[in-house]
Amino acid sequence: MTAEDANNLRAAIASLYGMAGSEQQQANHWLNGFSRSLAAWQACLQLLDPSERPEVCFFCANMLLSKVRAEWHKLSSGQQASMGAMISNKFQLFAQYAQAKLAMQRLGLLLAAVASLSGAQACKTFAGQCVGMVSGGERGQYHMSDCALSMLTALGDEINNMDKSRRKELVAATSSHWADIAALAERFIPEHMVAGTYGLVHGALVCLQSWLRLSTDAGTTCRLSPGQLAAQHPAVLTCLFGLLGTSATEPVTAERIEGLACEMLCELLGPGTAGTTPQQERAAVDAAAAALLGLGDIALTPGHVGARVARCVAAVASALAQRDAETICGCAPPATSPTAAGNGRTVSNDSTRASGGQHVLPLAELMLHCIARPEREVCEAAVEYFLMVNTLPSEARHPQMVRPLYASLLQPLVHRHARYPAGFSSWNEEVNDDEEAFHRFRDQSLSELLETVYLMTGPTYLTHLQDTISTADMWQAVEGALYCLKAVACPVKNNLNCSQYHHLQQSNQLVQALLEDLCSPAGKAAAFLGNPYTCATAAGLVGAYAAWFAATTAAPLEGALRLSLHALCFAYSWHAAALAFRALCVRCAAKLCSAAVFHNLAAVAVQAVAPAPQAGQVASIVPMPLEDRQAVVDGLAHIVTCLNPQDAAEGALSLQQPHLTRTKAIIAHGSTAAAQGGAAAKQLLVNLADELQLIAVLVKGMEFPGQHPAGFHHPAMKLLEAAWPVLSAVAEAPVCQQDRAAVEAVCEVYKVSCWQVIWCRQYVLLCSRLLALMRCCSTNAFCRRFQHNSYQGCWAICADSIVPVMHMVPLQWCRHG
Repeated sequence: MTAEDANNLRAAIASLYGMAGSEQQQANHWLNGFSRSLAAWQACLQLLDPSERPEVCFFCANMLLSKVRAEWHKLSSGQQASMGAMISNKFQLFAQYAQAKLAMQRLGLLLAAVASLSGAQACKTFAGQCVGMVSGGERGQYHMSDCALSMLTALGDEINNMDKSRRKELVAATSSHWADIAALAERFIPEHMVAGTYGLVHGALVCLQSWLRLSTDAGTTCRLSPGQLAAQHPAVLTCLFGLLGTSATEPVTAERIEGLACEMLCELLGPGTAGTTPQQERAAVDAAAAALLGLGDIALTPGHVGARVARCVAAVASALAQRDAETICGCAPPATSPTAAGNGRTVSNDSTRASGGQHVLPLAELMLHCIARPEREVCEAAVEYFLMVNTLPSEARHPQMVRPLYASLLQPLVHRHARYPAGFSSWNEEVNDDEEAFHRFRDQSLSELLETVYLMTGPTYLTHLQDTISTADMWQAVEGALYCLKAVACPVKNNLNCSQYHHLQQSNQLVQALLEDLCSPAGKAAAFLGNPYTCATAAGLVGAYAAWFAATTAAPLEGALRLSLHALCFAYSWHAAALAFRALCVRCAAKLCSAAVFHNLAAVAVQAVAPAPQAGQVASIVPMPLEDRQAVVDGLAHIVTCLNPQDAAEGALSLQQPHLTRTKAIIAHGSTAAAQGGAAAKQLLVNLADELQLIAVLVKGMEFPGQHPAGFHHPAMKLLEAAWPVLSAVAEAPVCQQDRAAVEAVCEVYKVSCWQVIWCRQYVLLCSRLLALMRCCSTNAFCRRFQHNSYQGCWAICADSIVPVMHMVPLQWCRHG
């Protein structure tokens, strides 16, 4: 290493942080290459000096850290010892300058990495030095304590990332210092909470968490079970529970400390490390439940602090229920059959064990109060607790922990957490909520809990929704109730399909009443369908119950179809409406197999998915996504397949005609604009490809069930015959030949046509058209486009479909073609 290397390194770092554009890119490229060289070791050490700029010191320490992790094994033992000593000297040098905190912390991480890679004795020595620094830093040198805690945390993380054998060795080597780390909860953390040095409190918690995760068995999450931790280091759990509801003067800091303490409690008390003494584990779980009950008053306090504590209480209670549902939620003695404890839950076959825990009912009441709070994050944290309660058989629970518990959830879930916020108008204007978070919560956590509530309450659940809708005076109430009915569609349908279900008749009557109210123009719920959010949920609801509409004779199918078509008027409900319309058409096609019904449905649907172009103008853009338009066309195609042969052919052609009309308008009136290029031309080609893809969906949907009568002509052939002029025009248009989407769409039409022909064994017309397409491809630039690398996939798809058909056609037909 020369002085020039250090100067070049300094200059490159300055360019990286101080320049822009090409100079910055050049500096980054040089630094990436230099970092892999041997000279980088000495150059970085030379520049690690308090007199250098902070960004230079930080960058050099970071480069050394990367090299240690990647290349330490390449150094000889002598080089490793020398390098470790030099890094240690640099750390001691920076420790004399409190203002150099950032570089000193990075050097601490570097020392931790060196220690973890230098063997068991080096790890043990380094951990002891850091523990000494923590206690020594209490005499006013808080930055030293902070740095020592960071190094201990880094050492724990480095060990945790080792392979199994090395991890086990290093955990054993450093185990003598675990008691010193655990002692932080006894004196260090409480004292600094009182002193207001919250940064050290947070650092000590992170360090404690890192070391708690150090177990000799990589399959467990903690080094000790709750019972073992309570017996050996009782101050840890006491300290962590004491930090919930902390009154730090800085709200942001208090929230960070509280959140970290809650996370640690969930890791410690949740499923994971199994204990060896059932009574000890049960006592620890009971003590944790008592600690949660002690936080009840704060958790029920209105406001931000109360919400924070309530979320923590709910999260820890859920973790406890996952670990030991019998103690937290049960009341009957456990089974006497042997039970494996390897899954991390404290389950015993000891028949002398007392039944349930003494805190079961008070904790359940507290959880009901928590879930009744308006904050969504509290409800989300509590969901797992109520799900775990239901994992126990009813006879193993207190009577109040069965149906009454879940009936109590109806009010907060249906009337608060399932609803859009009060005063909500649109997500663009909503400032207090997030659309993604709202839907993620409803569609995942809340839906799962609602299913459990329904299974436990049965008709009471449906009656509650009916009462909510009948008394609603705002759209949020109706939308929320409809969502709750949609969320339980699967268990409702399962119950109604089971002849042994003891509430079968009552439930069927309630479901029919709810859906008739929704699908009838005079219904109470139908009065709120002018709201796009209510309309979207209503469409999703009828789609979810499509099988019920098909199986129930008196089902309001006409109203359900009318609702789904109405929902196509709102952009927000397009997707739900399209899926619902397809589901109803597919499931109920046998009920809709009338030419008059089909044409009425198609006339309304076409206005949304393929509006007619104005005379002499290019077809307008359809804002509805192609995926949703395809769903509508696919649904109508399923009805076509249930019509009689003559009506089926006419229906298929009438369904294809709007798309042909739009495609012809684009070709006839948009060619000049498309040839000019630009965004407008690209949009025209996209519109053209979309119409062809919709034709492909229609052809693909022509799958007729059962045996065909003599002389049956597959409608797919008539569709292809009608579409041939358009397809050939696209194939011959130079501007279309240059567009991949247009080429793929043409291939898609022919691909699905080939497979329909193979299925019905009617080849003559298709082969003549395919041979004509081949002649077209051989005489113009379309062939050259197919042969281009970017189009070979399209040609391969089309060719793979053509070859089977050609093999099935008599040779003289091919010659004639």
